[in-house]
Parts: sequence; structure tokens; C-alpha cells
Amino acid sequence: GRFAFAAAATLVFAAATAGAAERSSGGRAALAQRRIRLAGKEIPRNKAIAYGLICSIYGIGKPSAFKICQDAAVDPSKRASELSEDEELRLVEEVGKWTLENPLRRMNKANCALLLDIKHRRGTRMAAGMPVNGQRTKTHRKTAKKLNPSRV
Repeated sequence: GRFAFAAAATLVFAAATAGAAERSSGGRAALAQRRIRLAGKEIPRNKAIAYGLICSIYGIGKPSAFKICQDAAVDPSKRASELSEDEELRLVEEVGKWTLENPLRRMNKANCALLLDIKHRRGTRMAAGMPVNGQRTKTHRKTAKKLNPSRV
């Protein structure tokens, strides 16, 4: 009951204070705890920087992640926890040049809404949840409507 909760809370508090003591003393633990935030998202510390960009940020795929790393002069296979301050700043500057996350989502939604407003075939099919690019619908219409709910 209450005693088990109190014991668990004490263990959590002890672990947190021990972790804080390790981080304040510097060394590898402090380096591993450092967080990298790009475009409002946290990049995983234990992944290669290019792969971390792909996984974390909406709007960055494989080619654009490698292009960003190349333009920022950062090794794409380097772990996020191994980046220097200078490399981080160059990455932040380079990622800032791209339209990502919520602005990109808003832009895509506005483009779809425009197609629907002008009654374009693609817009009406997106609103109905149907395939847009000429795929077969005679027999696969139900599956398409399940996979593509209304996109407008």
C-alpha cells in the first residue's frame, strides 16, 4: 500500500539525484545527456545524425537529411551525442533554411484545400478518400477509402 509507494518514490528520487551528480561532474555521462533540438524537435542522441533527422523531423527524408549534413559540413554517420557546439550551430542554421514541421503541414493542407475549392479532380478525390493518381478502383475502392481517409 502506502509503504510500497513511499519506497518506490525514494528510489526514484535517489536515482534522479545520483544522475544529477554524475552530469554535474562532467565526463561521458554529461555528454550523453546533452539534448539537440532542431526545428522544435529533439534529435535522438544515440542515432546517427542523418537518421535522427529523418526519424524526428516532418519534411526531412533521406536525400534532404544527407544534403543538410553535407551543407553543414557534418559527417552524417556521426552520433548526435558526439557533435561539437560548432557542428550543432551549423546544423541549426542549415535546418532553419527549410520549411518543416507545422508550416509544411499547413502548406500541404492549403494546397489540398485549394484543389477542392477550384473543384479539381484531384481535390474532389482527396476529399472522398479515393486514390488520386489513376489507381484501380473497380475492385479496390473499399481498401483505398480505409487507407486514405478524407485528406482535406
